[in-house]
Amino acid sequence: ANANAGLIAALVANGVDIFLCGQTAANAGIEPDALLPGVRLSLSAMTMHTLLQQDGYTLNPF
Repeated sequence: ANANAGLIAALVANGVDIFLCGQTAANAGIEPDALLPGVRLSLSAMTMHTLLQQDGYTLNPF
């Protein structure tokens, strides 16, 4: 069980987009059907960063 399931559900219910890096999921053995409702799988973190930056988001390395 995910200890953060309640928090993730609340964030999703309030419109927060949550993505999991597909490479991390594959390395950790996490199958797509194991994701919590509202959590989406991206190809990779780098791909998702690029897509989000095209939508006006910025990367904060701190």
